[in-house]
Amino acid sequence: MGEREPHPEALRNADRANIPKGKIRGYALKNPGKRRPFEALGFALAAGNWETLRDAIRERLPHRPAVFDKRNEWGTYFEVVVPVRGPNGKEAPVRTYWIYGFGEDVPRLATLFIDTEKWDRWEREGRGAP
Repeated sequence: MGEREPHPEALRNADRANIPKGKIRGYALKNPGKRRPFEALGFALAAGNWETLRDAIRERLPHRPAVFDKRNEWGTYFEVVVPVRGPNGKEAPVRTYWIYGFGEDVPRLATLFIDTEKWDRWEREGRGAP
């Protein structure tokens, strides 16, 4: 996907990020409000391609800037927008949130969804992902 060097503001240890199977299969591709945009990219439980989505996020994560989101009793959260190209060739911004639990040095995926508003803007402007 073009990027070679890690982004200077990427998540610490992004190359070792923990992406639980349940966050992709049981949440992003199963929850009706979340799954429809992923299906528009060609990702679906029935297609059995959840690992492709996971791998696409993992591949681009070190090359995207992380933005502090919040800190609470479970840890520190960061947001990373990851452009993901689906099996059908369309690309969309996947908004991901990561947590570093207290005492942990590897980020764990907390949630993800397609930023449909940003995706609509990309398509109206006739451009791909930044």
